[in-house]
Parts: sequence; structure tokens; C-alpha cells
Amino acid sequence: MVSNFSVETAQKIYGVSYSHQIMENGEIRFRLISSDGSSFIRTVAFKDGWQSAHYHKSGKEIYIVQEGWMVMATLVGKSMAKKRYGLGSIILLESHTHHNIYLPANAVILTVKYGMTSSDDWKPSAKLQDLSRKLSKQDLEILPLETVLPGG
Repeated sequence: MVSNFSVETAQKIYGVSYSHQIMENGEIRFRLISSDGSSFIRTVAFKDGWQSAHYHKSGKEIYIVQEGWMVMATLVGKSMAKKRYGLGSIILLESHTHHNIYLPANAVILTVKYGMTSSDDWKPSAKLQDLSRKLSKQDLEILPLETVLPGG
């Protein structure tokens, strides 16, 4: 038999809470957050745009493209690398990787965050912010569409 329990019980006994937000770029994020710093996020883009470039001191992330596509820009030395990922792609991102995500309107991605060791794990990446924001949707749409699947 399945038993439901309240949001309050999830928080008090299991250390799991939720936070839903509308971000500055118009994305809606539905978050399920554990007291150990891990979280699951469903991000829904309602318009085209970049997130904020950043890196994590200890945390790692797994991105899954649920609907549409996404571009991940990363900082490699002083240069930017970028890849466009298609439906079903699964991308593992290690800590200290400066990254920024571009989502077109109607894209949906799932993000699993784990390995966070402090509450100040998120750090901005000014250099990547400047580089990535110069790219338009048209620049990104011509990138080859990659699909990265588990074990692939």
C-alpha cells in the first residue's frame, strides 16, 4: 500500500523541502532539495535565453534534456567551448567546471545536483558570462546536435 505524507513531514523527518522560482531570465524552476545539499530541478524555459555562468566548488551536476535542446558553454583555459545537446542527452558536469546553459523557448531540462559540501558552493564566472552572452540563438542553432546517452 502507498501512503502519502505532508510537505511538513518530508521537511521535519526526512530533511526534504521544495522551492519553486521564476528566474530573472523567465525560466521556471521546480526544486526538490535535501538537507545534505543535493537537489532535483525541473527547469522549463518560456523564452530563449542564457542562465548565469557559474561553477561549483564541490558540487557536481547531471543534466538531462527532457524536451527540446540545450547548449552548454564551458570555459577551457581562457576560451569558451560549446555543445548543443538534443532530446534524451545526459551530461555529467564535474565540480570547478565553469559553465553556462542556453535554453530555447519550450525546452525542459532536469538537473540533479550532488556532492555539495557547503551552502556557498555556487560561484559566478564573469569571464564565461561575457563570452557566452555574445552568442545569439542563431549562432547556437547551427551547432551540431549531439545526443549523449548513458554508456555512450
